[in-house]
Amino acid sequence: MTHAPTAEGALSGHQDVPLRAIAGREQAGIFFDDLQETITQLLDVLEAETELLRAGRVEESMALSAKKTALATTYARRVEILKANADMLGRLVPVEVDKLRRRREAMEQALRTNLAVLSAARAVSDALVKGVAGEVARKQSGPAVYGGNAARQGGPARAVPIAVDRAL
Repeated sequence: MTHAPTAEGALSGHQDVPLRAIAGREQAGIFFDDLQETITQLLDVLEAETELLRAGRVEESMALSAKKTALATTYARRVEILKANADMLGRLVPVEVDKLRRRREAMEQALRTNLAVLSAARAVSDALVKGVAGEVARKQSGPAVYGGNAARQGGPARAVPIAVDRAL
């Protein structure tokens, strides 16, 4: 059995709404208002995260992660309701369905942009980690000194671990 958002739950950020069939035009309107608000909030977070990453403010962007995850979960639940009630919603509120299609396209574009910026930030982070690790290894290897028999003197380089936070 599925449940749609109730009037008091709409736009309140509730995430524990069980699914159910949408029975009438009023419920359909409330559902679409709630879904549109979720999309708006998710787009705002994606755009803010993208701008922070572009500005190199990675730690600040990571602070948005929990909110983005919660909104994405809410959006996915709303899409489940939408799919379960697609025929009914198409008949009750066809204009809202069309608006939602356009919003979904805008959200997909924002997601593509966000993913590209996240990938670029990850690549920069990986390059920095490799560079630091290489520099640490170089400094720990000691000088290249050769003895009279042309053999390298001194023991093998001692490996020292480095710690890296790979949250991004």
